[in-house]
Amino acid sequence: MAAATKSASAEIWSEAFDHFFPVPDADDEEEAVLKKNGRAVATIQFNPIVSVQASTGRHVFPGIDRIGPIPKGCDIKFTLANAHQLPAGATVSWMVRNSGKEAELKNDLGHRVGTGLTVSRDSEYRGTHHMDVAVHLNGLLIGRKRIPVEITGMGFPKRNPAKPAWNKFRR
Repeated sequence: MAAATKSASAEIWSEAFDHFFPVPDADDEEEAVLKKNGRAVATIQFNPIVSVQASTGRHVFPGIDRIGPIPKGCDIKFTLANAHQLPAGATVSWMVRNSGKEAELKNDLGHRVGTGLTVSRDSEYRGTHHMDVAVHLNGLLIGRKRIPVEITGMGFPKRNPAKPAWNKFRR
């Protein structure tokens, strides 16, 4: 209740409810009013820039603040690209938010991934999912971003797959 903005209160509530608590939109009217009136939300603001790289075998898919469409079965690495601009003592936390039938059937609608400048995940479910990054300094939320991850159901076929046994010549 004492948080200055919807974003800050949503971060606090998500500590208890994890991925089940919704994140407010980026164009939050309340935060815009606070900035317009000159009242600082926090003394320091940080805009995280996230470099995303998905790879499967030889194929690499790069992205900044988003990735996709990528096939299922990719290894995805999220890295804070502007980590050199982080204030001293800031902590970075990551949370996955999955959606769609495949994620619902496996009861994996999201979870905390961890803290640090880099995290890795894999692309398991079809659809558009999100990786949320939050930056805290002395308990205050100073920056956040939602990274969309678009996954298609198609994978890459094996190159020159083995021929079936019935298709080989007899000696």
